[in-house]
Amino acid sequence: MSSGERGVKEILYVRYKSGVSPISILGALYALFIFLPAEIYIYLMTGGTVSIPVGWFTLLFFLELSKYMGRRMTKQEATLLSVLVGIGYIPTSFIYAAWFRSSDIAQYFGLTKYIPDWAAPPPESGILELRTLFHTVWIPVYVVSFISWILSAMVSIGLALFVKEMYLEVERLPFPMVQVSSTAITVLTGEDEAPLRLIGIVSLIGFIWGFVVYGLPFLHQALTGQYVQFIPIPWIDLTRFTEVTLPGAFIGISTGLGTYSSGWIVPFPVVVGIFIASIATWIICNTYVVSNWEALGLPDVNPALPGVQSWWYPGMTIAIGLPRATMFFWFSIFLGLGLAAGLLPLIRHPRILRDACVLLIKPTTKVERRYTEPISGLKVTLPLIICGITGSIVLFAILVPEFFWSNLWIVPAMVGFPIVSTIIQCRSYGETPTVISIPANTLTYLAYYASGYKGVDVWFAPTIVGASGFSWLTTFKLAELTETSIRSLLKVYWLLVPLGIIVGFLYLELFWKMAPIPSGRYPGVAIFWPLSAVNTAIWIKGGLKGLFKPTWILYSFLLGGALYLLLDFTHSPITYIYLASGATTVPPISISFLIGGLIGLIIKRIKGDIWWNKNKLILAAGLIIGQGIAVTLSIAIGL
Repeated sequence: MSSGERGVKEILYVRYKSGVSPISILGALYALFIFLPAEIYIYLMTGGTVSIPVGWFTLLFFLELSKYMGRRMTKQEATLLSVLVGIGYIPTSFIYAAWFRSSDIAQYFGLTKYIPDWAAPPPESGILELRTLFHTVWIPVYVVSFISWILSAMVSIGLALFVKEMYLEVERLPFPMVQVSSTAITVLTGEDEAPLRLIGIVSLIGFIWGFVVYGLPFLHQALTGQYVQFIPIPWIDLTRFTEVTLPGAFIGISTGLGTYSSGWIVPFPVVVGIFIASIATWIICNTYVVSNWEALGLPDVNPALPGVQSWWYPGMTIAIGLPRATMFFWFSIFLGLGLAAGLLPLIRHPRILRDACVLLIKPTTKVERRYTEPISGLKVTLPLIICGITGSIVLFAILVPEFFWSNLWIVPAMVGFPIVSTIIQCRSYGETPTVISIPANTLTYLAYYASGYKGVDVWFAPTIVGASGFSWLTTFKLAELTETSIRSLLKVYWLLVPLGIIVGFLYLELFWKMAPIPSGRYPGVAIFWPLSAVNTAIWIKGGLKGLFKPTWILYSFLLGGALYLLLDFTHSPITYIYLASGATTVPPISISFLIGGLIGLIIKRIKGDIWWNKNKLILAAGLIIGQGIAVTLSIAIGL
């Protein structure tokens, strides 16, 4: 190897270090074996409405453990540990599939005998009576599910590697919320005592608030058997005070500290843009919609709430009204606005896509400008995307050949939607604290319904439409900010994932042996599974008509395009992506963003620009860490 080649290699790789070590692997195994059963239990008890933030608790525990071992944990080890705590797998979807096929709901709608065996075991197998995940009747279900899961993961990682070149290399989007995590990791693993003291003080505030809001309800449940929210989660709903003058307006204030800290992390024009669009959508426009739903031709029934026969009614909460308004009115509009947000910047500035493709093919081009670890597009990225999408299409064709060959439009949908969805989600999260997320399942169901296909099997066939590289891109951004090798991270993650799957199956098997799922022993799934089953059955039977409005998608796309061009040409500090993100953000969140932004401006004026710019991420990280530890400890004590 020549000296020139050695120099290039040093430039490329000197910044990126592996986080693989006994301490990071041990921490991941600790989180897996200790906290996974608690996560499963909380899901069964609440229906999945609460997740345990084990990452910060585990990281702090092993930071101290490493000190007792005579060394400090590096930021690369901490990054790897924070990623590996997510290898746990909760396979409740398999039990749900078996329960759904045997349920009274499926029988009432005449679905039971038409659900294929690769989607759920047949009722005559008696698997619900045996209550075991380790039986030969599960083999076809497992084979289809895990093949689909692997193919989807290939697409997700491949797309993340592709948009990494666009958003982390070419555009250098800030990803403000990822910066919070990277700052926390850097401070906690550093030797500077000043930021450590600051993050410790702020964490105490976050801990107290998290204990009151999230911890006390679990402890109260452990002592009395009743779950009581002393402070409403995730927001205080104020709609009952405004419904007379503003029927249909969603007004409230968030109770999560993360929403307030998000407001001071991003530039103030971001929170102003989100606030304006949120208020315009969910207070002004939604009030007009609920007052004129008949003239707009909206359906007069909500299948998820049997007996409720009006589009809106007095006393409706945000939790009930938000998904309902989204499904019955805003879905098509949000789809058009989201397409404009993701695609128009690439159309307006084709250099972004062009330069990303150059870096994809030749990752060492312009070496001095690289910010992330170069990974070959021809050897890694493109093969992952092509093999994953092709394999998914083939699997879908094998499972539902009658639907596939009569509806070949599914092929461009399976190719295009994961790409478009990834671009939209990553761009919005790259510039704002929120994500413009288009529900792929709803879009797929609408397409199945519009196709006129009468079979049942396609509704249970796995597709690649919902795949997205968003989650992996945020991980790659964290790796960039902490100078962690992406290669080592991916290798160790996928080496440990099989263990996470096995442990998840073993723990869930134990819970299933203790009591039937669902049952009174596990009230969360006993409440939410029937609601989900009714919703699915109504979709299959064509009960949700008129939700997909192509003209609305087109008009909202054109509106978004006009706004984008206007704001882009005028160099407005409030860009279109801020407005598009705000339109999908409910007012309790956007109002809290604005309050957080104003708090940031006040502290900045008091402490000065230099102090504020140096410490604002530390303050946000401290609140999130303290709140997460309070939740984790409270649930552990309650269990």
